[in-house]
Amino acid sequence: MAKSISGPWSENRLLCSRRTWNTYYAQGAHEFTVHGTKGATYVYALDRWVKPMRHVWLPIEFNTNGTIKPLEWHDEWQIDAKTGLAVIPATTKPMAANLAKGKRVSATYDSSGEMFGYSHYANHEPSLAVDGGSKTAWIPKDNLAHWFKLDLLEPMDISGTRVTFWNAGANDYQIAVSTDAENWKTVAHTTSTPARKTVHDDFTERKIRYLRVYLLKTNSGYHWPGIRELAVYSNGVNVARDKPVTADDFQARTDATKAVDGDFSTAWTIDNDQLPQSITIDVGALQAIGGVRILWETAGVAYCYRIETSADQTKWKLAVDETGNTVVATQPKHHFHAKARYIRVTLNGYDKLGDNPRSGWMNPWPGIREIEVFK
Repeated sequence: MAKSISGPWSENRLLCSRRTWNTYYAQGAHEFTVHGTKGATYVYALDRWVKPMRHVWLPIEFNTNGTIKPLEWHDEWQIDAKTGLAVIPATTKPMAANLAKGKRVSATYDSSGEMFGYSHYANHEPSLAVDGGSKTAWIPKDNLAHWFKLDLLEPMDISGTRVTFWNAGANDYQIAVSTDAENWKTVAHTTSTPARKTVHDDFTERKIRYLRVYLLKTNSGYHWPGIRELAVYSNGVNVARDKPVTADDFQARTDATKAVDGDFSTAWTIDNDQLPQSITIDVGALQAIGGVRILWETAGVAYCYRIETSADQTKWKLAVDETGNTVVATQPKHHFHAKARYIRVTLNGYDKLGDNPRSGWMNPWPGIREIEVFK
């Protein structure tokens, strides 16, 4: 930001939310301002290149220090024309009486997540950076600076490290060691690493129990930071293997149970482009069902789906038909009456970006953050 095109300019800040690594699959067009008696609302107008084409308007919000907050998605919001202020609905919370929470669940696609190419980053917990495997990795949720900490469980004499990065490596990283996890000593700091996937750092430190790797900057904004494997050497032996690790952020598992865990930050996601895909919940016994609320994985996307109920998982009855839906509803709530034990949600489509749906890097990941079943 700057008051003049010639500057001075403020520090570059993330515009999109951490929950999406782009501006909700839309391209910025312009900003306009609505003034009123109590203030003003700045509206960011974007174009989404879907079929049919859709326009996105989102309020620009500011921190107390005047910096712009990352854009948050709102299915619906209003501007008070008199006051000039934005009226934004309160964030929804998980239902207290959710019949589906913690129940048995199955899905046509049920995987903890795999890593391949520039696809969905799923199942990338910190422990996967010290599991000895070259096809797994710890990967954070965004491309900002992150840290990764290893506990060797006992003091050891360390002679160096080998870091194999996820993707094209980090051109700015730092390694620090500690005896007590409070006082840290930097033993390696590189700011000019080329796009190498593996780097070696030799140093000699005695009685070290903790080691921390800081990933400060990547070679490209599209190359998210992460570590495929971290090796820490003591007398020529890798002592990091399978030791306890923590990190400031990571991509969590995305198996079907994440759709009924009561946590809006996790999700069941589908790592391929094969549709339809369905997920089935067993609420444990035949009972009266009053409806279903779905929180989709990606905000701002129009999903096409249907909801069915069954008493025996053999004969199914259609409860909700949204297979032709074109309306964006991030958390739709459907009321119906059924006596059932099983509820099945089938996803058969979503917004098509461009001429080749689901083939480009800008396409949403199909999935569900939470399915809630109520009486």
